[in-house]
Amino acid sequence: MINTHIPAEPNPLLAETDPATYQYMNDLRQKALNIVESFIEIGRHPNNIAIEYENESIAKKLESENEKLESMFPQTKDPIQRETFFQNIFAIGKKFGFQEEEIKDIIDHRLLALAYYAQLGMKSQKISNEVYNKTLLKPAVTISSKGKKYHNQHQTISQEQAIRKLHKTGSLYDALKVDFV
Repeated sequence: MINTHIPAEPNPLLAETDPATYQYMNDLRQKALNIVESFIEIGRHPNNIAIEYENESIAKKLESENEKLESMFPQTKDPIQRETFFQNIFAIGKKFGFQEEEIKDIIDHRLLALAYYAQLGMKSQKISNEVYNKTLLKPAVTISSKGKKYHNQHQTISQEQAIRKLHKTGSLYDALKVDFV
């Protein structure tokens, strides 16, 4: 089937009568054979094409995810801060039970952001627990009973005086001073 598309080998007598045409036909046939040979060679190693395509695809995805990560966390643009960022991500991943290989395989910036914010949440929770534990050790704030006693007594005396005054005068203003509760 392919042979029908490949030019036939030129007649050797043509080389003696018209060498230019012979050379042209021979070159044309050789080019066609080279093209067929390249297709055959590609067909022999289909995995190479898939691997090349996959590597190219992964490289593009890594570049895209890296840009998204840098826009979300500008500190990752600096190599030193980027190293610190990923060390923290690895540490939090290990706390949650991830293996180092699993963490290395993560390229999605959203998962890295989740790990970063999980780390912040854990730090916040730790600080909150420390503050709570400190408050448990402190004595409770109480109001001294002396002040309360005198305050109630003063109010009671004032209440009794207001009722007496209301009985004497019967005025509306004196009635307002009485606490009927």
